[in-house]
Amino acid sequence: MSCAASPLAVMAAIENLKIIKRDKLVARAAELGRILCPELQRIQQKHPRVFGCFQGKGLVAGECLKVAPPLTISEAALRESLAVFEEAVDEVVSPLAF
Repeated sequence: MSCAASPLAVMAAIENLKIIKRDKLVARAAELGRILCPELQRIQQKHPRVFGCFQGKGLVAGECLKVAPPLTISEAALRESLAVFEEAVDEVVSPLAF
């Protein structure tokens, strides 16, 4: 029997789906994606030679750069992480002076 058919694995998957539904995590991902994607696009446009491509939907973004914060991230934590990411990129890219 594979682990995919294991009753324990199936029960864990069902419980995860219940939490995703109960906490409306799909809708939350879409909502926070409206923050994440534009901010990453802005950073990409600021540094197009570093980040040449970008795509995103919900809380999954990237192509050249993969970004997928947890579905349970707060808006404040998302905004803080984006600010820290932008600061780090600015610090690394600025001395390179493309």
